[in-house]
Amino acid sequence: CDNSSEKSENTYTLASLKGPSSIGLLPLIDSINNVENPSLEITISPEPLQVRKMMLEGTADFAILPSTTAALLYNKGLDYLHSYDNANAEKYFLKALEIDPNFVDAMDNLGVAYRRQGKLEQAEEIYLKSMSTRGNNDVPYTNLALVYIDQGRYQDALNLYLELLDIMPGSVEGNYGLGNLLLQFGYYDNALYYFNIA
Repeated sequence: CDNSSEKSENTYTLASLKGPSSIGLLPLIDSINNVENPSLEITISPEPLQVRKMMLEGTADFAILPSTTAALLYNKGLDYLHSYDNANAEKYFLKALEIDPNFVDAMDNLGVAYRRQGKLEQAEEIYLKSMSTRGNNDVPYTNLALVYIDQGRYQDALNLYLELLDIMPGSVEGNYGLGNLLLQFGYYDNALYYFNIA
């Protein structure tokens, strides 16, 4: 839709994702015919970020994103994760990520489900994606460090903890994780230093 021209008072712009979200708009479009002098411009995009951008820039009056569905699937995955049914947790986190590919909490918990199932390469991959999506947050860093420890890649884990503490010196999880790693290798004074910071 062309938003460069001034919209009339009764014109609304709605942005939606291509697929189930836009199919769900059909009843709304039909009901618009019953409203006096309405004008509805609909933009359908295959990219969630484009729809969000339109909403943030104000070029869309309304946006329909399936985040509620993704959240429901994520919560179901959490239920399975908490009961240690990691295979089902994995399925639900993957479904949530199909709907919202940038849902970092789903990524991080998918990594936990992978790690518990011994799928360490998949866990590493999803944590790296979360790190690049989330920015400065200690969750994917500390979880990836645990994957490296499980793989026997202690130097990589050490480097990752140090990288995290460069970015976020006050990270409780980062300081505690580094302290635990140092403790495992007998560096008691250094471990105590990081435990005290945590």
